[in-house]
Amino acid sequence: MSRAATPADHRGADGAGRVDGAPPRWWPWTLVALGYVALTVVYFLPLLRQLGTALPSDLGDPALNSWILWWNTQAMPFTERWWSPPMFYPVKDALALSETLIGLTPFTTPLQWLGAGPVLTHNVTLLLSYPATALAAHALAHRLTGRHDAALLAGLSFGFSPWRAAQLPHLQMMIAFWLPLGLLGLHRFLDDGRVRWAMLAAACWLGASLATGYYLVFFAVLIGLWMFWFARTRRQWAVPMAAFLAAALLMAPLLIAYQHRQSAMGLARGLTEIEAFSADLTAIWSATPRGDLLPSFWTPDPGPEGELYPGLVILVLGIAGAIAGWRGAPRDRFSRARLVLLVVAAGAVAVAAVSWAMGGFAFAGLSVNRPQRAVTLAFWLALVALISHPRIVEAVRRRSVALFYGAATVAMFVLALGPVARVMGEPFLSQAPYAWLMMLPGGDALRVPARFGILFMLCLGQVAAIVFARLTPRGAARPLVAGLALLIALDGYMPALAILPVLPPLDRQGLPPDALVLELPLDHHFADPKALLRQTVHRHPLINGYSGYQPPHYQLLAGALRDRIDPDVIEAFRRMGPIQVLVSRNEGVFEFYRDLMAAQSDALHIGHTPAGEIYRWPALPPIPRDATAERLPVAGLDASGRGANAPLMADDDLSSRWESAGPQTIGDEVRVHLAAPVAVTRLELDLGQWHGDYPRRLRVEVVPEDGGDPVRVWEEATIGETMLALLEDPSTTPLTIDLPAAPRTREVILTVTASDHQMSWTIAELRVWGHR
Repeated sequence: MSRAATPADHRGADGAGRVDGAPPRWWPWTLVALGYVALTVVYFLPLLRQLGTALPSDLGDPALNSWILWWNTQAMPFTERWWSPPMFYPVKDALALSETLIGLTPFTTPLQWLGAGPVLTHNVTLLLSYPATALAAHALAHRLTGRHDAALLAGLSFGFSPWRAAQLPHLQMMIAFWLPLGLLGLHRFLDDGRVRWAMLAAACWLGASLATGYYLVFFAVLIGLWMFWFARTRRQWAVPMAAFLAAALLMAPLLIAYQHRQSAMGLARGLTEIEAFSADLTAIWSATPRGDLLPSFWTPDPGPEGELYPGLVILVLGIAGAIAGWRGAPRDRFSRARLVLLVVAAGAVAVAAVSWAMGGFAFAGLSVNRPQRAVTLAFWLALVALISHPRIVEAVRRRSVALFYGAATVAMFVLALGPVARVMGEPFLSQAPYAWLMMLPGGDALRVPARFGILFMLCLGQVAAIVFARLTPRGAARPLVAGLALLIALDGYMPALAILPVLPPLDRQGLPPDALVLELPLDHHFADPKALLRQTVHRHPLINGYSGYQPPHYQLLAGALRDRIDPDVIEAFRRMGPIQVLVSRNEGVFEFYRDLMAAQSDALHIGHTPAGEIYRWPALPPIPRDATAERLPVAGLDASGRGANAPLMADDDLSSRWESAGPQTIGDEVRVHLAAPVAVTRLELDLGQWHGDYPRRLRVEVVPEDGGDPVRVWEEATIGETMLALLEDPSTTPLTIDLPAAPRTREVILTVTASDHQMSWTIAELRVWGHR
C-alpha cells in the first residue's frame, strides 16, 4: 500500500459517480446522520422533557459550564473585564481559574442572543455533540475502510462510548468531533496534497484547543505521532507544520494570558493531584455506574475519571485484529538479540514479582526494594524487541494504517496511566511516558491524565472498523451489523442518568445596587455552582465561586464557615459594600447557617424565598490607617517557646520563613527588638505562600521604654486580618495588625494565645510601622 495505505480504495465504496438506479451519493450520509440523531434522542429522552430547567448528571461542572457560556455573552472575549467575571469576588482574573469554553461561543453565544438561557444552551450543545462526534468518527472510518457498515461501528463506539457517559459533566470534553475531523483532514492531505486539507486539520486542532486545554496538548501528541508515521516527503511535513504553526500563533495570545494570570496567582498542579486523576491499568474494564446496564460485578470500581471501558464489541474486535494481523504477517525466526531482550525482560518481571511478594530483598549486595523499577526495565526491553521485529518493521515501511491506529491505541492508553502507572493501586512503572509531557512548559497544569482516554477510544474505534472490514471483505450481513451496532449502543446507554432540576433564582428586588451576594453554605454539595446559576439572574458580584482551582482566600473562607469559626471572616467583604446573604435550603446544614446569621446582631432578616432565607449585612467603614507612620528599623528578632530554635529573619526574601517548631501552641512567642524607642502603630506579618499558617489568636504587648511589665495593647483572633491580607495580595499575604495608642517601646512581644493541632505559625517577613 503506497501513500496512506488503506484496506479499501481511498474514495470509499460508493465511488466518485453514480450507477443508474442507485441512490444519490449523499443519501447514505443522510441516513447515518438521522440514525445518530435518533439514538441521541433515545439516550436523553428524560432530559428532553426538561431541556431548559434541568441539568444532566449533577449540578457541579454542568452548572459551572452553563455559567461560563453565559459570561461569554456578557463581556467581550479577551478583554480585562472578560478575564475578571464577578465570581470569587473580589478576585481579579477569576476566569483563568477554569476553562473559558471560548471555542464554543460561535454556536452558544448566538443561541443565547436568540433567547436561550444558560441551562438550555448547555443542554442543546451537549445533545448536538453526540451525533456530531459520531458522524465525524464515522467519516474518518469511512475514509479508512470505504464502507459505511464498518464506519458505523467506529461512529457508535466513539460518539456513544461508555467513556462519554462517564465524562458527561464536562461539556468541554464532549465537544470531540474536532478530533476525528482533524485526522480525516491529514489523511485527505496525504491523498491529494491539497493545502485545504492541512488547513482543515490545523483548524480542527485550534477548535479543539479553544474548547479545552486538554485537547491542546493531548491531541497534539496524537497528531505528532501521525506525522512521524505517515509524512515522508518534505512537502508532507512542511505544509501541515505551516498550517499548525499558523493555528498556534492564533492560540498564543490566549495561552500567554492564561500563563501570566495563573502564575500571578501562584496556581500549579501538584504531582499527588495528577497521580490521583490518572487511570489505573484496570481502567480498561471500568465503566461509569450511570452507564452500566450489566450487573455491578461486571466492572471494577474506577478511580476519579478512570472509566476507560470502551465496550465489549470494540475490545473484542481490537484484540481479534491484533491476533489476525500478527498471524497473517510473514513468519521469521527470532534473532538472537531480540531473544536476549525478551529473556532479560522476563527476568526483570520475575525479580519484581519476588520483590513485591517479599517486601523487598537483597542479593549479592544489591538491594531490590522497588519492584516497579524492574517492571519499567522489562517494559522498555519488551517494547524494543517488539518494534524491531521484521513484521513490525515491514508494516512501518508500508505506513500501515491498521498498525498505526493499533499502536496509537496502546500509546494513548499508556499515557492515560499518568506519570506513575499503577495496577489495582500499586505502581508498576516508575516513570511512565506521561512524565515526559510534564517536563514541557505548562505540562504540570493538566491534572487529569486519564482524559487521554478519549483518544484511546477514538483510535480503538478506528481499529475496530478496519478489522471488521478485513474480516468481511465482501460486505457483512445486515443482521450482523445491526446486532453489533445494538451491542455497542447498549454499552454506552445511561439508564441511571440523573436529571437534576436547577434551583429557583434569587429575586433581585430589594437588592441594593452595590450589594455583594453570599450564599451559605459554601463549598458543600455543589452549593457554589448553584449560586453561579442564580447569579445569571441577579447579576450582582458573587463572593461564592466554583472552578478547577480555588483562590487562597476562598479556601480560608470556606474552611472557616464550614468549621463553624467566628463569622468575623466576612468582615473583609463587608468593607467593600453591603452583603445580601442567602441561606439556601441545603442538605442537613440549613438550620446551622440560619442560626449563625440570626446570631449576628447587625444582620437584618429580610424574608423567606423558595431558595432560602435572606439576610442583609450592612457595609463596614474602611479600616483607619495612620498615613503618617513610617517603617521602623528592627534591631533583632528572637523566638521562645516551641519555636525557640527556628531562625527568624526580617528581610524581603519570601522564599525563607520562620516557622514554629510544631503546631501552634499557647505561649509560642516572638520578640521584636527595635533600634530605638518608638511609638508602634502597625505590624505587618507576611505569610508568603503559607496562607494557612496564620496565628489563630495573637496577643501583642510592648515593653515600656522606661522598663516595667509588658503592656498588652491588642489581642484578637486574626482570621479577619488574614482574609484582608489574602484579598490584598495573596502572593505576600501581608497580615496587618493596627494597634491603638501604646507606650513608646524598644521591644514588641507577639504571643499565640490559641492552639491549633495541625498548622504551625509562620512569618515570612516582619515589618514594624510607627513614629520615632
